[in-house]
Amino acid sequence: MKVGELKNKLRSGKRSFRSANLRGADLRGYDLSWIDLSKANLKNADLRKADLSWAYLREAILEGVNLSGAKLNGSVLVMANLRGADLSYVEVNGYTSRWYKANLENACLRNAKLRYVDLSSANLKDADLKDALFVGVTLRHARLNDANLTKAALIDSNLRKVQLVGANLDKADLRGSTFYQAKLNKIEVNKTILPDGSLANSMAGLEPFLSLIAS
Repeated sequence: MKVGELKNKLRSGKRSFRSANLRGADLRGYDLSWIDLSKANLKNADLRKADLSWAYLREAILEGVNLSGAKLNGSVLVMANLRGADLSYVEVNGYTSRWYKANLENACLRNAKLRYVDLSSANLKDADLKDALFVGVTLRHARLNDANLTKAALIDSNLRKVQLVGANLDKADLRGSTFYQAKLNKIEVNKTILPDGSLANSMAGLEPFLSLIAS
């Protein structure tokens, strides 16, 4: 589908574009709120600063897409492929944002702000989350092996049984988060704020929180 055709249909009120081929499309700054792009191919598309609030992108192909500065409030990215995507400076608010089982391997989420997003069982291996802000985010069973969480804030988030093997948590803020049965082998910890607000400079500081279940 050509971009012009998509825009004309959007202007006419159409919002369902399931399985559409929009590979490499330039949709910078466009209003795509409430759109249905489930199983659509948007590989390498340019969606910088686009409004994808309440967008339905289940199983969409978003590999290498540029979503920098986009709005994704209430979005559904269940099982979507965002491998290598740029999500820097994205903003996501709302309990209805469902990203579970999404593939975000090697994605960039620098300075991203995610509040109350469900990332259960998501793949964030090798993802760059430097300076990201996660509040009330569910990362249960997620994989963040070798991820960069330098100066990231994971506040009041659920990281039960998360995999963080080889991750960098230098200067990260983990206040109020749950790490019950998390795998934290070979992680880097330096000036890291622990769930109880204390400061740690080694993995040993986090170990007591691996057996604690939040009340």
